[in-house]
Amino acid sequence: MHFNYRTYLFIILITHFVVSLVFAQNYLNNEISYGYYFGLKQGDYGWIGPAFILGYENDLIRSVGSAFRLPGYIIFQGFFMKLFESPVLVLKIVQIALSSMLIPIVFLISKNISNSNQIGLISSLLIALWFPLHAYALDLTGVTFSIFIYSLFVWSLFALSKNMQNKNKFLFLIGVFLGLLALAKSNHILIFLSLFIALCYFNKDILIALKDCLKSGFVAIIIILPWSFFISSHNNTFIFTSVVGPQALVSYSGIKMQPPDSLMGKVIGKYDLYSDEKYKKFRSVYKLKPNPCIDKILEYLLNDRNPYLDPKFSIAESECYDWKDYSKLIKKSSEEVMEVYYNHLRENTIGVVVYGFSKIAHAFGFSLRGFSDYISLLFFISSFSSSIYLWRNNLYRGFVVFYWGSLTSFSLNAFILMGYVRYRVIFFDLTATILIGLMLSSLILKKSLDTKT
Repeated sequence: MHFNYRTYLFIILITHFVVSLVFAQNYLNNEISYGYYFGLKQGDYGWIGPAFILGYENDLIRSVGSAFRLPGYIIFQGFFMKLFESPVLVLKIVQIALSSMLIPIVFLISKNISNSNQIGLISSLLIALWFPLHAYALDLTGVTFSIFIYSLFVWSLFALSKNMQNKNKFLFLIGVFLGLLALAKSNHILIFLSLFIALCYFNKDILIALKDCLKSGFVAIIIILPWSFFISSHNNTFIFTSVVGPQALVSYSGIKMQPPDSLMGKVIGKYDLYSDEKYKKFRSVYKLKPNPCIDKILEYLLNDRNPYLDPKFSIAESECYDWKDYSKLIKKSSEEVMEVYYNHLRENTIGVVVYGFSKIAHAFGFSLRGFSDYISLLFFISSFSSSIYLWRNNLYRGFVVFYWGSLTSFSLNAFILMGYVRYRVIFFDLTATILIGLMLSSLILKKSLDTKT
């Protein structure tokens, strides 16, 4: 009987989309919900507020002029605002669809790697079943958006691996996707590390890999530069992507309290990383350019109301946005925040370093606090063991190297910043799930061939 992989792929895709809608039915509304999917929470209104302003006012300055949030995901959200009566509802459904679209994209990635429709289907099925990749479809902080673009980046990378003689067009696509990822969240720039590691393996030459990486990097910078020019001009000081970097660096260096039952909390306690004095100092010197427009929007959103349906609502008055020159504030805040960080690092270098490693371990479930940690740990062990098995059996080594690169990129992100699951699923989970699929496929199909023999 002819194996019709398209039919099976279509069934997996549609089933996943319908089941996701059923699971999300209690949250498919126009509300900006704090809770969804078994108690997962987002609670970050810093994205949807600017998206309302951009969508209804067509005003990029009032939307993202403070340089705190990057424009990529906000522009994506803003697209739905004026077009639909219930924009948040439509946005949630579209994000569920983007999440389901990982299934055919992973099929294409796996087929590029293995030249097998069967292996592509097995990997696609695992992607459909790995819940953390889809848990953030109702989240309004750009995780699903980023995973979708990242999947296209992985596809273009392994399409390149099959077309090394005509690689420039794929290097161009890789640069476009990396630029878009960087405009969604600036820490995504670390994905360049896994790209470089993979290109070293594909080219068998570090210098050629560096040259190829620079080609993609040039395209990515071209994508980012219009934003850099706009936001730097508006704030009268150079800002490459966002002003949030120093704040994030300090926040995730142990100066903020973490759950005491986690590895991070235990390290903070052991090395006395946290003190009220340090934290108060950090909060006192960290200043942001105010954006009262967003505050007015949030007054409505927190009460599950669309402000633009209120005829009395307006952000046209001058007091809604302070047009003063905040370049001195931005520079002073950045300098003083970094001074707090350097003092914190000098006073307890070993503690900060150990804390960095504890964040990596925590991200992979080593805190062992409950079900989610055990599943994360099992997932990590399964994927890493799969990489060893495939390498030793000389199977899909190019993807194994990329997996190790992804592990390195995410670990660096976790060490410097934070290894929250929502970061991990972008940097790591997609690659790890495909790798497990390749390993299982090799076992299943080998067993099938042995049985036939």
